[in-house]
Amino acid sequence: MSRSNRGAAQVSLMWVIALAVISLVAFLFAFMSQQKLVDVQVVNDALRAETAEAKALFEVESDKGLKISKSVGYQGADGSMTSVDTVKAATTELQAVFALEGNLRDLSAAVPGVIGKYNALTRERDAFKTEVAQLRNDLDARQASFQTALSDKDGQLRDARREGEDALASLNNQLLNLERERDGLREQYQDLDRSAANERSAHADAIVAKDRDYAVMKQRNDIVNNRLNQLVGRQEVSDGSILVAEASLSKAWIDKGRMARVRPGLEFEVRNPLSGAVKGRIRVLSVEEVRAEVAILATTDKYDPIRSNDAIFNPIYDAGRSPIAVLLGDGFGRYSKGDLTAMLGEIGVEVRDDLTVESDYLLLGTPFFDEDSGDMLSWEAHDSYKTAKALSVKVVASRDWMIWLGQ
Repeated sequence: MSRSNRGAAQVSLMWVIALAVISLVAFLFAFMSQQKLVDVQVVNDALRAETAEAKALFEVESDKGLKISKSVGYQGADGSMTSVDTVKAATTELQAVFALEGNLRDLSAAVPGVIGKYNALTRERDAFKTEVAQLRNDLDARQASFQTALSDKDGQLRDARREGEDALASLNNQLLNLERERDGLREQYQDLDRSAANERSAHADAIVAKDRDYAVMKQRNDIVNNRLNQLVGRQEVSDGSILVAEASLSKAWIDKGRMARVRPGLEFEVRNPLSGAVKGRIRVLSVEEVRAEVAILATTDKYDPIRSNDAIFNPIYDAGRSPIAVLLGDGFGRYSKGDLTAMLGEIGVEVRDDLTVESDYLLLGTPFFDEDSGDMLSWEAHDSYKTAKALSVKVVASRDWMIWLGQ
């Protein structure tokens, strides 16, 4: 064999060996993989068997748990197993309610204590029942004894009541007689007391009236004396002077007007300012703010007529005080009471509603007439007129106060 053939045969052999080796390796690898697959299948089957067994055991235990939960209670609304926390809370509540001692591990530990407490309470209840029954028997016996004694006393009470009623009737008759006698004496006393009270009241009223009249008259007298003292103190002091005079017209003007409370109708005596001799008399006709027109009523000496700078005097005129007047009448001519009050205020006269010790004038208006007969009523029938007379208040007729107003 040639060298080339030998070489080719060697190469072929090597390929055969290589293929054999590769085939062997592949066979070994396949065998090993198949063995592993078998092992895995065996393990998987074992796990499935264990899982099925565990599931069966779980179902058995779950069924036991549900049966226990149904017996114990405290399940959820869906019928689930009992909540452990709920059971613990119930155990704690039982321990608190029944005052169980010790640390209770579970509900079963609390049951004996609850049963013991219940039995103890049952025994106490039975003992109370027995005691109540005994007390009721004693009460029934005492009530029976009381009824017997009460029946015995009823007869005695009836006898005593009859005796008491008889005695009371006798006392009532005596009391009635005494009350009649007392009422008679009381009426006599009341008559005497009323008579004495009337006499005392009349005497007291008379004293009060006299005291009141005396106080009013004293107050009025003090006011009048005070005014007189003021007038006497200033009697020699002129109230003003003549500004200008016209004897031929019997007219003149004085230096006092409305601001000095001068009013129409007011009269003054005219004197010589040096000698004090009386020269005549004037009356105010019209009034301005600071002067007034006057009429010369009389002249003492026609050769010594009233002239400028002559002094004027009026003992009751007071430039510093307003006279106080009260109106009385059914009307006041063409003036209403309000208009007349305003006009009097303009000449310095203050009008008030009530007559008092401070009043100076009572101004009369139209007389009053009786509504039934139509007769004119006398001024003396009015309280204001009587008070004015009692207090010495000057009564002024309508013609005079109209002169004040220049009418």
